[in-house]
Amino acid sequence: MRKLNNLILLIFAISLFLVAFISIKYENRLSIDSPNVELRSKTDTPIFIDGNGGFSGYPGYGNKTHPYLIENYVINASGFDKSGIEIQNTDAHFVIRNCTVTNHPNSIYYGVQLSNVTNGQIMNNTVSYYYGGIYLLGSDNNTISNNTVSKSSQKGIGVSSSINNTVSNNVIRDAGKFAGIYISQAENNYFRNNTLYETGIYLRGLTIDQCSQEITPDNTVNDRPIHYYRHQKGITIPGDVGQLILVNCTSLSISNCNLSGGSVGLTLLFSNNITLTNNTANNNFYGFFISQSDNIKLLNNTANQNEQDGIASYRSCYSTITDNTLTYNGVYGMMLWYSSNHSTISRNDASHNEKYGICLQTSMNITVSHNTADYNYEKGIWVYKTSMVLLLNNSFNHHQYDGISVGSSIDVNLTLNTANDNQIGLFLSRTNYSTFIHNTLNGNDWYGLLVHYYSSHNNISDNTINDNYHGIYIIEESSYNTIKGNILYGNIDCICEEEGCIGNVIYDNDCQNRTEIPGFIWTLVILGLFMVLSLLDGLRQKQTCF
Repeated sequence: MRKLNNLILLIFAISLFLVAFISIKYENRLSIDSPNVELRSKTDTPIFIDGNGGFSGYPGYGNKTHPYLIENYVINASGFDKSGIEIQNTDAHFVIRNCTVTNHPNSIYYGVQLSNVTNGQIMNNTVSYYYGGIYLLGSDNNTISNNTVSKSSQKGIGVSSSINNTVSNNVIRDAGKFAGIYISQAENNYFRNNTLYETGIYLRGLTIDQCSQEITPDNTVNDRPIHYYRHQKGITIPGDVGQLILVNCTSLSISNCNLSGGSVGLTLLFSNNITLTNNTANNNFYGFFISQSDNIKLLNNTANQNEQDGIASYRSCYSTITDNTLTYNGVYGMMLWYSSNHSTISRNDASHNEKYGICLQTSMNITVSHNTADYNYEKGIWVYKTSMVLLLNNSFNHHQYDGISVGSSIDVNLTLNTANDNQIGLFLSRTNYSTFIHNTLNGNDWYGLLVHYYSSHNNISDNTINDNYHGIYIIEESSYNTIKGNILYGNIDCICEEEGCIGNVIYDNDCQNRTEIPGFIWTLVILGLFMVLSLLDGLRQKQTCF
């Protein structure tokens, strides 16, 4: 009887083994249509696959019917200095699904990254705490769907230099203002029914084709639709919109839209004759981003508290920027750069920004008039490598550095501007053949006007420069300037010229240096400051002060 029982137990054990073995063989042949079966043990180790051979050991055959499966992993890549799952250089069919991929909050890597890959599917995964959640680089014909991406610092989902990919039904939240979905130099990709919170879509490209995508209105930012228009003329834009993207559009008027809380409130790419009126673009990465678009009018818009700039204009000519409020932005109130020529900037408030109120770079023929750019942290306005600029009747007061800074520029005309209570009122560096007349530069901590680094052949006339430490200071071989008719009261030094600055013509200036310093405490403060500056000046070349 005991032998019979032992025989029965042996047969039962063998049967269990055979059932388990058959089940494993069956599971290894499951196709993509079996979604919830765990195929491998969970691991905390990141996955790296290079080439088709790298899939060895994973279930599947790498074809469309039986793709390789990477499923049900829980990966914490903290301390590994790499992406959670990285696959490159393969055309095998594969699926990454039901994985949880995390890292530490300051990671510089991606949760899932595909490079030079085709035929991949990334489905039903959760990715968090990365520089970017899911990223395609140089990869075509892939699908990213039904994933949740959160707490990435820069990009939720990125598609760069890639063609014919589908990104759909994903949820992206807390992914950083820069880009919930980042699209760069990619063509003919499809973005459908993605849900983004406190972030949006950032699109850029060097050509119209690289900006041409299929982005449907069922993509949302904060539960409001994203509208993407391409090759349109004269259409009506609805007001209930979370983000606007226009590519190669002409003759449109956009008004009364609230484009806040995303990545870029409004993006204009390769578009012309667009008028933007009474729109609000707050709490984005950029408020309004304009690239290679001409004859754009921005009238009475608001772009506050954006992480980068209120208005950014790149290679866009004949712009009119008037009566806008651009305050408390993370870098510039507005920036025009790289051949944003023949533009007019007037009556804007560009105050309380973290860097500069207004920034003009590598452009020409710009008029800046009647603007207020006060209380920015560094500078009121910076003009760099720009020519034929008129600054007329603007206010640039109360900055940690310069009210007005002009560098490496020619033919700049500053008239009737105010730059008071800064460290330096007007700072010129490598600036030539320019005119500075009837400006007010009072109460600046160091210099009313500093002529610096080979700034020559300038006309500095009829300015009021009072109550600064130095009135006008000319150094570093700045030569052949005309300085006349200026009023300089209450400065420690009226006009100083360093040795090596030749040919400057200085005459008819009304100078009354500071002779009384009220109060014993102020006497000590000014005396101490004077001694420090005197020691620093002693390290320089000899100077002549008037």
